[in-house]
Amino acid sequence: MRRITHLTAEITEIAVNLTPPRQGALAWGTRAYLLRSAARGRLLLIDTGSAGSDDIILQTIESLGHLPADLEAIILTHWHEDHSGSLGAMMDAAGEAARVLVPAGEIDLLRAQKPLPLKNWGWLGKSGPRPYSPGVLDDAQVARLESLREDDPLLAEWDLQLINAPGHSEGHISLLSPGRRTLFAGDALLCYKRTVLTFPHADPVQTEASARKLLELDFDRLLPGHVHAMPYRLSPADRQPVTGSLDLGWRLLEKTIMGRPLMRSTGPKLPASPHPTRQGDS
Repeated sequence: MRRITHLTAEITEIAVNLTPPRQGALAWGTRAYLLRSAARGRLLLIDTGSAGSDDIILQTIESLGHLPADLEAIILTHWHEDHSGSLGAMMDAAGEAARVLVPAGEIDLLRAQKPLPLKNWGWLGKSGPRPYSPGVLDDAQVARLESLREDDPLLAEWDLQLINAPGHSEGHISLLSPGRRTLFAGDALLCYKRTVLTFPHADPVQTEASARKLLELDFDRLLPGHVHAMPYRLSPADRQPVTGSLDLGWRLLEKTIMGRPLMRSTGPKLPASPHPTRQGDS
């Protein structure tokens, strides 16, 4: 299942690999985010979903009245296949003019095109590291990869700030948009209803530190890489740890995915977007 949600006039959430709704299950999926600048007539894509997600991303671009060539840049939050799997296809669709920006700490992992062991799978009931691959790229696509730097002019042009947030992966980044009061968290923070959680793969200590750093930033809208966007405004009073153990996380996530609960929002719901939500079941 896939779903397109126009969160604001500038931000569209593209959800792929959603699990079918059923009792006791989450619509887990992976989120990509398409930013639109009406004034400049340009688009920017944050993450690409797993392999095969390019078709719904391209449908979304078309539905907004744009062409793939309007894509100015693609930014990855981290190398995992569920976020980079459609990178090659989107690079081809957007053309040579589109910049492809990846975390400086992970560009070599993407260039190597080799499986890497993911650690800390215990919270999924799995034991020991398991191999995981980045999205498949050919040599020409690998040559187009650029390291994303904090002072890259493109970030300022799109009202984005690079926030280093390692832990879920070795060089994971998040992106803060002060003008939109929005944090594109990648997998450094995940949301379920009113609860914010972490899911470490590389380093649990770094994951916790990065999450707390992100929660100190000034934003209202939290857009994670999985589950769903936090629909509630995060007031300063909310930025406190949830008390409890991993068992609490298990209960909060309906016994399907276990994470580390960080906080719960008590704020009001964010205003609904006047733009329609499009749902798909393919």
